Amino acid sequence: MSGDSSYRIRVDQELKDAFLKVADACDRTGAQLVRDFMRRYARENRDALQRDLLEEISDQEGEDIV
Repeated sequence: MSGDSSYRIRVDQELKDAFLKVADACDRTGAQLVRDFMRRYARENRDALQRDLLEEISDQEGEDIV
């Protein structure tokens, strides 16, 4: 996949260990699960982004769109 990038986060060791243990038991990698979560979160919260964009356009044009 071209355009791949990495994203670093900090979590305490205990949480990381528990997460990776469960991921392994589900035959998944931690990275796979994080990507799945990110996709689902973006999909489920797309309306919030659209609402923010409409409000920004409304503010710029001085109209009430939302």
